[in-house]
Amino acid sequence: MIKAMITCPRTGKAVFSGMAFGNLAAFDGVKLENNVVRCTECGENHLVDNSTVKAFPSEP
Repeated sequence: MIKAMITCPRTGKAVFSGMAFGNLAAFDGVKLENNVVRCTECGENHLVDNSTVKAFPSEP
């Protein structure tokens, strides 16, 4: 499982975007535009798109 993570611009900490994918190919195939995530670190809304999201493997 691949978790889509962003970096909170306020705290610099990694935040789960709420999106998960079965494999890296599925993650790479998604075009993200104008998605907003409520940040669990600072409480603000952050824009999520292909330039701000990174793939991290989750533990089984």
